[in-house]
Amino acid sequence: MSESIVQEKINSVLALFSKGNLEETLDLTSQLTIDHPNEPILFNIQGACYAGLTNYKEAIKSYEMAIAINPNYAKAYFNLAGTLHEMEKLEASVKAYKMALKIEPENEAALNNLGNVYQDLKEHHKAIDCYKKATSIKHDYVEAHYSAGLVFQDLGQLDSMISHIKKVLTIKPDFVEAHNNLGIAFKRNGQLDDAILSYKNALLIQPNNIEVHNNLGNVYKEKGLIDEAINSYKAALKINPNLPLLNINLGNALKELDLLDDAMASYEKAINIDSNNAEAYNNLGTVLENLGKLNTSQIYYKKAIALNSNFAEAYNNLGTNLEQQGKLKDAQINYEKAILINPGLANA
Repeated sequence: MSESIVQEKINSVLALFSKGNLEETLDLTSQLTIDHPNEPILFNIQGACYAGLTNYKEAIKSYEMAIAINPNYAKAYFNLAGTLHEMEKLEASVKAYKMALKIEPENEAALNNLGNVYQDLKEHHKAIDCYKKATSIKHDYVEAHYSAGLVFQDLGQLDSMISHIKKVLTIKPDFVEAHNNLGIAFKRNGQLDDAILSYKNALLIQPNNIEVHNNLGNVYKEKGLIDEAINSYKAALKINPNLPLLNINLGNALKELDLLDDAMASYEKAINIDSNNAEAYNNLGTVLENLGKLNTSQIYYKKAIALNSNFAEAYNNLGTNLEQQGKLKDAQINYEKAILINPGLANA
């Protein structure tokens, strides 16, 4: 069979694959690999189909067949590495990406993905090195700049993280996750006004992003702007009222304004959504205690501890509750438990 006819068949397979018709492509490649067993690209496409269908074992077999036919097939190594990463076979994935890069040292996608594997291996400095190489090849490589920023965030190097995320946003200004993560970094860095601006920028692009509304509420609360915090939490709850964390955060803000009945209602709603939420029980206990209902609040602290035996704040709260009732020995026991779990808990 002429080379042009073989190429024509390969092109038809690639066209079918590019349309996302994986099963049809797989059927066709299975036949063609019988007729043309020395065409590595067919096995590579076959592997990509299997990977897309999450049949990773067969995908690996196909990629390995492609590499056996052509040991310098960088794309097959690249795809093999990606599949191994999906399977959480991280060391094997690293080896495969390194083989792809040995053949194509300037492959920025392979460098970026190798950085992602190193990130999962917690080898942060190797990951950063890969991202730097990737962005030196492709200066506007958004994914590599963004991933580098996240690694610096994990390392607590917030200034470097902020620098990378700002670079991302000069390339892709509508990247909502980047605006959100920039806000998180600014908050951790104590730059609360900058954090607020970042979250607002994210919401201009995606007004219904619950996480951003919640993060914005948290910053407002930290700044003491409780009314604004309440509005942010309510905006998030309007989108999805069935999230325990948001109801707890709203309850905490309402409690700051001494709106104890409203706070109690928020905590109760969180418990109705998730009956195993220790934080909601603990916080409800604090409201009841503020209302002078010591015996009832004690029940909720104990429930929180039953759900989370390492909940230092709940032990401390139970201690103060018991102390107010004159049960000093029992209070002491709970304070000591709180300190054992968290020696830095100053109140305890």
